[in-house]
Amino acid sequence: MQIMNKRQLNILKMLVEKNEYVSTKYIANNFEVSERTVRYDLDSIEYTLRKLGIDLVRVPKNGNKIVYKDELGRRTLLVQIEILQANIFSQDERIVNLALILLLESTTINDLANQLDLSKNTIVQDIKKVKSYLKTFNLWIEAKPYQGTQIQGNEEDIRYAFVDFYRKCNTEKLKIIRTFEENRVTIENLIRSVEISMGVRYSKSSFEELSTIILYCLHRIRKGNYIEYPAEHLDIATRKVMFKVLQDSFKNINLYEEFINQEICYLIKWFKSAKVVNNFKTQTIKCENEIDLIAMRILKDFESYLGISFTQDIEIMNSVITHFNIAVYRLKNNFSITNPLASEIRYEIGIIYKITQEILRKYENQLDVIFPDSEIAYMAMHFGAIFESMSHKIFLTKTVIICNSGFSTSRLLNVRLKSALPNLNILETFGIDEFENTHYFNDIDFIITTIPFTHNKIKVIEVSPLLNNKDLEVIREFTFKKAYQKSSQYLVNRYQHNETFSIMDLIFKPNTQFSLEISDWREAIKEATKPLIKSNKVKKLYVMDIIHSIEKLGTYMVFVPEIAFVHAQAEHVNENSISLITLKNRVQFGDKNYVPVKVIVVLANKTENMNLIKLINILLKGDNVSKLKTAKEYSDLVEII
Repeated sequence: MQIMNKRQLNILKMLVEKNEYVSTKYIANNFEVSERTVRYDLDSIEYTLRKLGIDLVRVPKNGNKIVYKDELGRRTLLVQIEILQANIFSQDERIVNLALILLLESTTINDLANQLDLSKNTIVQDIKKVKSYLKTFNLWIEAKPYQGTQIQGNEEDIRYAFVDFYRKCNTEKLKIIRTFEENRVTIENLIRSVEISMGVRYSKSSFEELSTIILYCLHRIRKGNYIEYPAEHLDIATRKVMFKVLQDSFKNINLYEEFINQEICYLIKWFKSAKVVNNFKTQTIKCENEIDLIAMRILKDFESYLGISFTQDIEIMNSVITHFNIAVYRLKNNFSITNPLASEIRYEIGIIYKITQEILRKYENQLDVIFPDSEIAYMAMHFGAIFESMSHKIFLTKTVIICNSGFSTSRLLNVRLKSALPNLNILETFGIDEFENTHYFNDIDFIITTIPFTHNKIKVIEVSPLLNNKDLEVIREFTFKKAYQKSSQYLVNRYQHNETFSIMDLIFKPNTQFSLEISDWREAIKEATKPLIKSNKVKKLYVMDIIHSIEKLGTYMVFVPEIAFVHAQAEHVNENSISLITLKNRVQFGDKNYVPVKVIVVLANKTENMNLIKLINILLKGDNVSKLKTAKEYSDLVEII
């Protein structure tokens, strides 16, 4: 199939998935381009499909539709699109690939064009971008007669630039690194030797990165490029345990003559900054230096924030302390810390991220570092895992069983539930008449019953007396959502500040709509987002981002009953903003294991802010949730503070 640009592939994918006539205007609106541009794109798509024996029917009144010989043809085309999408380079990806080639070898514009399958004009334009990136490393590009185009500068800066670009490249797409692949097994054995000598185990990603860094060093050394350090710097380094370990390891693989003392000195910092995965079986907490002590205080601070005790868990403590030591070392040595999940973490565990940020900021002056968002996100992941593991024990979902089938059946049901769902707290088993006279109404989250039964206040799940897999899935989904709701509300309550906000301080009148008659959750999201699109706060594609997020992740966004806080990543957000709609009737939200929703709040964050936390803080006070759900116009929000 002919290579198309990303937009053309996405248009083609839309036509294949919809499998019906789609107007040119609709495509233009979705991709925020002119109809003329779409027509040009359709010309390219039509030309490509014709070679595959597939027709693109273009009828002015009806729109555009792809016609196949059979359903197999449609599925095959979808697979081909996925393959092509995975192999198209964006400009940023081209620049990374181009920089890596130049950092590996001297070359020419023609060779670069052939290697990357690009025009010479595109290469020339991309090299201009590469030059601006290289300036940040104090490097520059020179074109020399008979030598080609090559990168010049301090040797350590060149190597650091290589590591930075290597981290940004997609190694599944890019095979350039195989230039020095022949020595990889030897270098991997060296790293394993270091692990044994130092009593550590490096994470998979760090192991691979260390291997590539050493291989690149070897590549540079064999081209006559060496690291140089002052004598006093070298004198200090040679006294370190890691120096002796590396020195012995290089001797064992017959590379000692190439890796002279300066080179080993250079590699020490990469080994010290590598992430360690230990089997922390020790019975004592690692506390050997000032950074260990600060890590301990950070853990205690987080424990205090949460009001949950976990510092007696030695494995958790040592894991966080070790990570923190490596992070501080990287920051003090100006190593970049990248975290591809940073933006997702800010969304998914926003409150924990904010707590982590506040705690880390307290120690920046003492450590003489500034924690970037990427490292805050890593620490938040540690704390999020701690909180989640503890919350399973603390925020147990409580239930009772109502069963009139006799003692043996109810006993069997109870045993099967406890076996399959150990985090479910079954308080007691009742007959139908007994339950009405109990005190459990305010203590339980839902009722499990084997007989037809309803309750006007409490969720009821009817199951087979023998408890089949479908029953278990329904109960598991509900308990997960209930535990998530409890833990989210707990976090918000713990994080409450003394500031007073009105909902009208956060959501402005033009961004609100009330009592809408909509029966489909996707249409509700489209309607809720319209004011933000109209005011150019978000792009039209943000609607699809939200819908795809819900389709992928489910309905975790509904952690306040009947209110969905929907959002997606910031790619198609122009400015921080919020919109809101209330529905005349509840809509079933989500595709699988849906939940009823009466209010949809669209959150659009270009930069980190506290709108979600502030909003939840407001809603959890008094009867504010009820006031919001019954609001008929904007003025009804005035009392929600």
